[in-house]
Amino acid sequence: IYYPISVKNVDIRNAQTLRFVSAMGAESISICHSPYLERIKFGKSLRNIYLPYTGIMEFSMPQKCGLKYSDAFRGCSNLRKIDLSNCKDLEYVCFSDCSNLVDITLPNNIKSLDTKAFSGCRNLKIIKGGEQVEALNKATFEDCYSLEFIDNWTFFKNVEDEKLLANLYFTKEITNQIGIVI
Repeated sequence: IYYPISVKNVDIRNAQTLRFVSAMGAESISICHSPYLERIKFGKSLRNIYLPYTGIMEFSMPQKCGLKYSDAFRGCSNLRKIDLSNCKDLEYVCFSDCSNLVDITLPNNIKSLDTKAFSGCRNLKIIKGGEQVEALNKATFEDCYSLEFIDNWTFFKNVEDEKLLANLYFTKEITNQIGIVI
């Protein structure tokens, strides 16, 4: 689907055969329950994105864009890599049930990670960015069995809640990197 540059809001639901969307003038894109959607092309005017349960495989957040929905990428089982380093406003970070997500780059200005933000991301191996993260919830990394590298590992050292640490499933490599015994 190609939208003219004059279209500011794109809202698509249950498009079972949709594979590509181009919306160069859009300020807001909301596409959900479109399992075959693989690519989205957008311009610099994009401010909000909502793509749960789509077939998107890789995504780079444009500058000045934000996520205002807690489940913006929930259930995107084909999503393997996402770069949010340019994200201006990040009210939520929710990638729960993105079972094939391997690599994520967080914005450095984010202060906390939401409850279950990465819950069910069984193949998540690499987390970069997030230099200012101060708070975690015990379910943030629930069922993440593959973590191998966290760029900003210092926030784990500040965790005092032993129940939180008990719920994390780190590989041997990351346990050594963080310097904690679980």
